[in-house]
Amino acid sequence: MSRIIKGTLKLSLGYPGAEQIGDFKFEVDDNTTDREINDIIQEYWRDWIWNFIDGGWEIESDEII
Repeated sequence: MSRIIKGTLKLSLGYPGAEQIGDFKFEVDDNTTDREINDIIQEYWRDWIWNFIDGGWEIESDEII
């Protein structure tokens, strides 16, 4: 047997209108623990948020002193 887990994903950057919301749906075995379900959702959420985040850095100088 299996279970269907449904929920909502959220990402907010702390600014008005800077929020993303999405849904998820997973099928898991009946004997899947809550911890395992949370781990699955957390990994999915981490992958999902990178669809909305872009950034990085650039080194301006690197001097030996």
